[in-house]
Amino acid sequence: QGVSVLQLWKPLLSKFNIHINFAVTTFKWANEAADEANVYCCIIGFSFVDEKTKVIYDGKTLSSLSVKHINAYLADADDTFITARSKPICNVPQMDYGTKFTDGGFLCKISDEQHDAMLKSGVPAKLFKHIIGAREFTNRITNRWGLWLVGVEPGEWRKYKAVRECLNHVVENRLASKKDATKALAKEPYRPEFNKYPGTDVLVIPAHTSSRRDYVPIGYYDPSYVVTNACFFIPNANMYILGIMNSVVSNAWLRVVGGRLKDDYRYSNTIVYNNLPWPDIDEKNRAKIEKTAKAILNAREKFPDSSLADLYDPLTMPVELRRAHEENDKAVLKAYGLKSSATEQEIVQRLFKMYEELTKTEDQ
Repeated sequence: QGVSVLQLWKPLLSKFNIHINFAVTTFKWANEAADEANVYCCIIGFSFVDEKTKVIYDGKTLSSLSVKHINAYLADADDTFITARSKPICNVPQMDYGTKFTDGGFLCKISDEQHDAMLKSGVPAKLFKHIIGAREFTNRITNRWGLWLVGVEPGEWRKYKAVRECLNHVVENRLASKKDATKALAKEPYRPEFNKYPGTDVLVIPAHTSSRRDYVPIGYYDPSYVVTNACFFIPNANMYILGIMNSVVSNAWLRVVGGRLKDDYRYSNTIVYNNLPWPDIDEKNRAKIEKTAKAILNAREKFPDSSLADLYDPLTMPVELRRAHEENDKAVLKAYGLKSSATEQEIVQRLFKMYEELTKTEDQ
């Protein structure tokens, strides 16, 4: 989405002096066809005429909001364009995407049954790690295993027939690829294509999440888990990082500048996270956010048999968890200089102003 905004709207708005006068945010196109396709649209009304009053319609509820300006992100904010950047705009930890295996599933999609059989055949338990993708993360699935042979001497695993069989399948899968780079990986079947495993605790953010959720579910995993490239992660992220990332502020930023897959939100480290303005904060307010962030985790722990999909569905979200999030939102909004009653439009306006301030010297 960030690239399309730059390519399409920046020249229209800045060079040709086009004005967006009304917009309907993303909605599902419905018709009476039996084989109706899942098509998602937005409607943008623009012209050379700059109407004094402009209107933004919510694509799901068709509620309207009268505003003075609509930017390329269909937000009530100035014409600012978000560009991909390799490092965060503020002094916060780096976010990376997870490990990409490119193995046909023979390294990273080992079931409980296969895992148990390999253990019984003598394969050491230390050669396995839990594998976490977006599906496993959101649904709290822990029965996906992976052979993790990176950094392990060949003498410790070459003698096991079950391991060699897995690696032979990886070789076959990679050689069958149409990509020369993937074929070249067949020479090293024991390693992923891109190894992003940090060997530390990580804060995990799924790359895609349902737009029905008020908050993107995020959470921690220890080094016994390897995160796949279906997720992003921040190594050794503290409670303050969790509090900001799991707040109404961070989620509002995602909804405006992030991409879409159908109606789902598509997270990005280069567009969403690296461009998120973070507040200047004193120790007192920081400690408050750390406390409210911990309360979110504590609220989740009261429901050990529920997945994050269960806990963050608007219809089934427990009142204890919602209250914990509301308290965290209050602390984060205060850190950004906003009232606890701030609307999403007010939050987005504040973030765009902060972004403009942070980047005002970049084009000079």
